[in-house]
Amino acid sequence: MSHKVKDVPKNNHKGHRDRIRERIIDFGFESLQPHELLEYILYGAFTRGNTNELAHKLIGAFGSVEAVLSAPISELILVDGVGESTALLLTSFAYVGRIIDSGKLDTGKTLKSLGDIREYLKPFYKGKTREEFHVLLINGRHKVQKHIRMTSQNADKVFVDMSQVMMAVASFQPKAIVFSHNHPSGNPNPSEEDMAFTKKYFSAIALGFNITVSEHMIFTTEGDCYSFRHNGLLEKMEKEIEKTSGMHIADNIELGGF
Repeated sequence: MSHKVKDVPKNNHKGHRDRIRERIIDFGFESLQPHELLEYILYGAFTRGNTNELAHKLIGAFGSVEAVLSAPISELILVDGVGESTALLLTSFAYVGRIIDSGKLDTGKTLKSLGDIREYLKPFYKGKTREEFHVLLINGRHKVQKHIRMTSQNADKVFVDMSQVMMAVASFQPKAIVFSHNHPSGNPNPSEEDMAFTKKYFSAIALGFNITVSEHMIFTTEGDCYSFRHNGLLEKMEKEIEKTSGMHIADNIELGGF
């Protein structure tokens, strides 16, 4: 399906683009208002004309600059004035951001308690409007050996490639494993799907490797957190597996409180 890009009205404010660029050079991107930042980004799609109106229209449709840049192409092109080339430009920023963030995953970080884990993971979910899933593999010295991150274009679902997780567990042989994901809806409580997923892979990892999934945390955009361990759910799963399998699941390392 083709989409005709409507022309953006010409800029009636002479030198506006130059003033925006000069402000960035002198004071950094932090000096821009959210709509001005989006205006500047849109310069890449519209070499001439005023992008102010389209920037406001996009923020009005999605709620924030972050939400605009995280939106899928199929939703962006529904906004009047946005064609496929503009939508591709906007979505590319989210992809570049993921590449940059992946380089910041801090292997070697020491996490000695559930509180440490919570504070380490919280920034990864701040302001996120799409679901993400993270897995931490922690060694016997409480250091992060591997940090796996999986992202999605959906607000309420993320595809989790557990084969990747299982291969990493087999390779690194961690002493503790931590799951985490986010609920952009704002409710950190686990869904039935969250419970079923956790139980399934808690069991698979325990029986396959005799390694405990030490925690599964659910975060909101605002930083609220639900802990499966703190609420006794993982201990309950552990007892059920030991009862049905007849094996003792090792407590590989001790983690402090929430």
